[in-house]
Amino acid sequence: MKDYFALLGLERKLTLDLQDLGRLYRQTSWTWHPDRRPRSEQNLAEEQTAHLNAAYRTLKDPYLRTIHLLMLEGVDPQPKPDQALLLEVFELQEILEDPTTAQAELVAAKIHWNHVQEQLLQERDAAFSQWDQGDRDALRELQRILGKRQYLKGILSQLDLRLAASPSAP
Repeated sequence: MKDYFALLGLERKLTLDLQDLGRLYRQTSWTWHPDRRPRSEQNLAEEQTAHLNAAYRTLKDPYLRTIHLLMLEGVDPQPKPDQALLLEVFELQEILEDPTTAQAELVAAKIHWNHVQEQLLQERDAAFSQWDQGDRDALRELQRILGKRQYLKGILSQLDLRLAASPSAP
């Protein structure tokens, strides 16, 4: 597996300045652009450019960056789901599948899950800082956050669909 941090000349840090990342990407891409390389290096330049594009796409997204780091560090980015979260998701599924669920209950659920998402973002930022300061224990916390985020994305998407389909939706 390619180390996208190293490919762009970065330390394995999770808190990145996206402007610096973009600048490094453009500089490195320009160096490896196939039009700037001799014919004998065309294949290598095209391959390197593809890796650089993948590196930039991955590192500019905080969650893809986290997955990449976990994989580089030998940690499974798809942990077993948290049982308490699964119970909450199951309860929400019942509400979503019940056609008699009131609009107000759906809106309250949406507010609750948006709050959970905000808390998760704060936890992610704290874990980023913990890792960037050299604490390897942050890897397990990042793994947990990734697992929870996957469920949150699905929950919020289902809530949005149900709210949009609700007869009393604005």
